[in-house]
Amino acid sequence: MAETQLDKYYNELITYDWFTVEELDLVTKINGYNEQTLNDCLYARYGLHNYKQFKTEINRD
Repeated sequence: MAETQLDKYYNELITYDWFTVEELDLVTKINGYNEQTLNDCLYARYGLHNYKQFKTEINRD
């Protein structure tokens, strides 16, 4: 099965240690597994609004 863009976003948030699997699993079970939920997590913790901003931040390191 091919990795979707949403799966890539989810996995990168974990791979770069921005969130744990448990955190994202809980939130996506409550709010749904979608881009808006991941964006909301990113905003709540880091003040970033979307995947593009996240990628900009990780590429600065």
